[in-house]
Amino acid sequence: MNNESLLLQLVQELANSQSPTSSPIDILFKLRPMLTPREQKYVDLMIKFQEVRDLMDEIHSENL
Repeated sequence: MNNESLLLQLVQELANSQSPTSSPIDILFKLRPMLTPREQKYVDLMIKFQEVRDLMDEIHSENL
């Protein structure tokens, strides 16, 4: 199992144990400083992807 898979598994487990207001992205952001530079880039990409999805959802809801 590679580091990214382990990271994703950890985030999923943390998300399940956290309050409903904590998203996996929030948890990743908090864990980011403890990660290697490569893993930080991976987290940054996941965060940006989530931001794009949120913007797309917002645009879609405005067009309804």
